[in-house]
Amino acid sequence: MKKRISILLLSILLLVGCAETKKQPAQEKESSNQMVKIESNIPKIKETKNIDVVKLYKQTDNTYEEKEKELIDSTFSLFNNTEQVVYRDSLTFIPANTFYEEDGVVYFYGILYNNTGNSIKSIKFGCDVNIVTNETIIQLEGAFELKSTYYPFMNSDEGLNVVLGFERSEENNLDALNSNTVIDDIEVKLKNIEFFQINN
Repeated sequence: MKKRISILLLSILLLVGCAETKKQPAQEKESSNQMVKIESNIPKIKETKNIDVVKLYKQTDNTYEEKEKELIDSTFSLFNNTEQVVYRDSLTFIPANTFYEEDGVVYFYGILYNNTGNSIKSIKFGCDVNIVTNETIIQLEGAFELKSTYYPFMNSDEGLNVVLGFERSEENNLDALNSNTVIDDIEVKLKNIEFFQINN
């Protein structure tokens, strides 16, 4: 089953298993940063924090289409300057209780929040997703790697617009979701988290 993640509505910015060619200076710089691995968020302490969300199109020179800006604006309006429960010293995905579909891929969007205390990049994570509707519970599992030319790193205490995408297939029960489905709750538990802590 293919699994995809995107920062933008039309831009898939995460590809699992793709080899990336790097020049030697970039490799040396990468090695100077510390790799951090977190097996699971489950044992970590939860705390309430006021969320600061970044509008990507205001901080980069990349060209964004109106539909992309609308998605960024919607997550910004929903989460920015709100109190949310997040995991201490880790990353947290804070989902909106909604989804959309495009070309057979079901997308769940929200905010990836950096509560590690450091700026980080080259982020990888797995996740278990539980979707509660009025009729059933849908369980999904994914593994993702964030390699974004739009956003090469995350600052501490910063929320980033992220969309988790899953293709409909015989291996999952996403057929239970349709345009009339009302989602009561979405829970995303991150695991196997890896990232490079940027050393200034």
